[in-house]
Amino acid sequence: MKGGLLALILLSLALIPSVQALSTPAITFIPRNFSANSGLIAIADPQATGSTRVTWTLPGFPEYGLFPNVDGKYVCYFSNTDPDSNCGPSPFKVTTHGTESPYTFYVLAEDQYGMIMNNTLTVDTGGIDLGITKNIQGNTMFLVVAAGGALPDTVSYEVYDMALNLVASGGLVYDIETDRFRGNVTLDEGYYYLAVWGSSISPTDFGGQLEKITIGTPAE
Repeated sequence: MKGGLLALILLSLALIPSVQALSTPAITFIPRNFSANSGLIAIADPQATGSTRVTWTLPGFPEYGLFPNVDGKYVCYFSNTDPDSNCGPSPFKVTTHGTESPYTFYVLAEDQYGMIMNNTLTVDTGGIDLGITKNIQGNTMFLVVAAGGALPDTVSYEVYDMALNLVASGGLVYDIETDRFRGNVTLDEGYYYLAVWGSSISPTDFGGQLEKITIGTPAE
């Protein structure tokens, strides 16, 4: 009898769903430094395994939204030019660099058991506006970047696949005759995110931009 009762208790415990505790959601931006009204990706990682809702707000501004779950990652792609961006236009509408009023980006995660974790990140938006021109020939993309505002001392790029794996990175070379930064990268056919950013030392400023690109004719 005692053995049967013990077995029943153990079976009952085994049937109780395990609760996976949330973690403080880590916040990542691509590119890490970006301009006001620029394209960017925000990623929140609460290390959740169950049903979880992750939201973002900018305290003091009428800006808020939901992080869509994209293949197990909580990802917001903001763009003022891409109608397919999953989180709409950038909520970072003004330049804060050089002022005393940076943005506060607040992220909250809540799971199915009612557990809540949150995190905040101070966000400074730069005043350098980077205009990207792309000339794609076959699998090679030729980049030309023009800067509005302070002239950057350096301009760099990163290319991510749709799963946000980094597949290429490098620096662009300044062409004094055209006042542009230039470079090229060869990629496999597919869809990618291109992030470009730059910074200047005197005056101190920065800027960054992200947009979606297509190389070749990817198979659907």
